[in-house]
Amino acid sequence: MGFIAVVSMVRNEADVIESFVRHNLGWADRLYVAVHESTDETLEILQALQRDGLSLRLSEVGGAAQLQSEVITALMHQAAEEGASFIVPLDADEFLLPDRGKLPGQSISSIRRNVFAGLEEGKVYALPWVRYVPQPGKGFLLSRPAKHESKPESLAKILVGGEAVKQAGLSVSQGSHLALLPGRDGERQAVVSVPLHGVHIAHYPWRSEAQAAAKAAVGWLGNVAKYTRYTRTANQWRESFRALLKGRNLKPEPLKDPAKAARLAGSEVVRLCYTPQEESSSLLVKLMLAAEKLAEECAELRVLREVPVVTVVIHYNGDLEPFASTLASAVAEDYPAKEFVVLAPNLAEAEAEPLESLLAEQPVERIDLLSGPEAWDNLPETVRGEFLQWLPAGCLMPGDRLTKMAAALFHQPEYGLMMSAVEEGDYLAEKRSKQEIFDLDTKGELFMPGDGSQAAQAMHDTGKNFPGGLAAAILRRSQLEDMEWPKGRIWLEHEGRSLLALLLAGHAYGYVSEPFLRVRKEL
Repeated sequence: MGFIAVVSMVRNEADVIESFVRHNLGWADRLYVAVHESTDETLEILQALQRDGLSLRLSEVGGAAQLQSEVITALMHQAAEEGASFIVPLDADEFLLPDRGKLPGQSISSIRRNVFAGLEEGKVYALPWVRYVPQPGKGFLLSRPAKHESKPESLAKILVGGEAVKQAGLSVSQGSHLALLPGRDGERQAVVSVPLHGVHIAHYPWRSEAQAAAKAAVGWLGNVAKYTRYTRTANQWRESFRALLKGRNLKPEPLKDPAKAARLAGSEVVRLCYTPQEESSSLLVKLMLAAEKLAEECAELRVLREVPVVTVVIHYNGDLEPFASTLASAVAEDYPAKEFVVLAPNLAEAEAEPLESLLAEQPVERIDLLSGPEAWDNLPETVRGEFLQWLPAGCLMPGDRLTKMAAALFHQPEYGLMMSAVEEGDYLAEKRSKQEIFDLDTKGELFMPGDGSQAAQAMHDTGKNFPGGLAAAILRRSQLEDMEWPKGRIWLEHEGRSLLALLLAGHAYGYVSEPFLRVRKEL
């Protein structure tokens, strides 16, 4: 048998995430956790646990919408491809527990062996889902006295065999209550799951009023961003959200038939190392940050509706390997209106065929190749975009750079160009050691406006450049036209420092402190 995996998408779960990891790794060999736009210490706690050697695979998910089913489906397939025999989707407030009769005299490891020994990897199983309410307290969540419903919820949660995932192409419903088969015209059919006995999911949705309020308010906004307000998905968040709007305090839903939770052996000795003792941020702070994210996505959607074309110009310097990496990152950009120009003025005859073959393999409609002595002269008539992204071979972009940078430049015509930070690594370390770049202090702000004339003068006086140089900027075509399209080495020397200074002079610019560019050390 392969390994057992738990997959989870979490957001603002700092009070419980360490308990979740430490406990569920007693049942699973590996946890796959996607952190969705957390504004508390959730990500930092997970990273600390990973550094301690716990078997965690971490990723981050952007966007305001609560795309839980899509993210969990992707993690489930990742685990299956990496050899998981069984996969359990869990939320951060859910804990695998043995049924009451299994507790005395048996360890979790022996119960786990017994539970999984008889399961088939090609099937889907239904895990009973039981609501728990703990007493107030600190420390490891399962060490607190608690009560639970005597009977499971009518909805179960799923445990999925790895072979079922790979062979049937399964996906997961929102909330991970159903495994779904692909169907015609986008419709999906639920898989009939086999009831599982001996283990259940203990669900702790309520740990404190502050936690429950923040969870409901931010969670419901994310749900609306995905489905609109006209949905019954995550109905408990909707009801709590409406209660908060009316100024009512939230209380845990009373248990219908409460029973005292059995004590989990060893829970009293589990020590939490990274969980904060108090709430790190208020409901208002979390709501404001969620609202800011929603507003940012609205601005990006507006630019995507009007869709100014961005021309990505990639310089080929004779080295195919870094060029191929740069091209792949540009092609993978999710911006819908981009075109590609490859500039290869010194293309040797022997290099032409492998380069042309690489370009022909790309999943895009068209890539213009400009080569030979006239390449620079032909650039102005080949570039059709309103904006231009210059990429020397060796620069890599994350998948959302063009959308974010184009949106920022499009909505703010007062800026001549927009620049972003560069990802930390060997490139920046070397540039800093040689004192070749400015160290920009944004004082923690995500965005900083600047006076381009002052920046250009500083570049002239010090010989320094912005990190990433010309590649860190997205340019307006109109500025290049006003300069009658500079040619040749001014684009290339010192990462385009002289050209960048000319573009900055006489204009305001914007600087985004998020690192939207990765640069290889040898560039």
